[in-house]
Amino acid sequence: MTQYVNSVQHVSITIPTGAVSATATISSVGSLAFLMFNGFRTNAPSNTLYAFPRIELTNSTTVTVYRNASSGVYSVTVDLSVVDATSNLVSSVQRGTISIATSTLSNTATISSVTAANTAITLLGYTSTQASLAYPSLEPLLSLSGTTLTAQRITSAATSMVVGYQVIEFNSLALAQNVQFQDVDEQQ
Repeated sequence: MTQYVNSVQHVSITIPTGAVSATATISSVGSLAFLMFNGFRTNAPSNTLYAFPRIELTNSTTVTVYRNASSGVYSVTVDLSVVDATSNLVSSVQRGTISIATSTLSNTATISSVTAANTAITLLGYTSTQASLAYPSLEPLLSLSGTTLTAQRITSAATSMVVGYQVIEFNSLALAQNVQFQDVDEQQ
């Protein structure tokens, strides 16, 4: 019998008042483990400095959650899953961050070559220096072209942001069909 997943761990991490990050200890996972960002909740109604989180698999036993600034009033709780995949399911996992500077629309990261038709890109959240909720200068879009991964926002702003990303290349033998990339605008 072919094994695709060693384990799935569900984690909830709270960044308390007065902190910019928090960690959780998990059972050890391998290099093909990937994260699923299941969402967040906060009592910061519109201040993205304190509310919007980014997640990271720090090492094989630690998950870290970040926000841009600490607050004496607001906390953030993030829910995520850690999937410890085998090489029967996943060929490679690449994670990192892309920083988008003040007054800039986008920035890029260079990743190792992957087979695009077998690859999925996931957003691992973002932190921002933006103090008020203005979606056009938040909500980054990730796109892959060759070995260039681009994070782009709709409008530039007088704020910077750090975008977390994950690139998962699935084993072609585990796929019934290739991953399909299509821009929604192309359908209209």
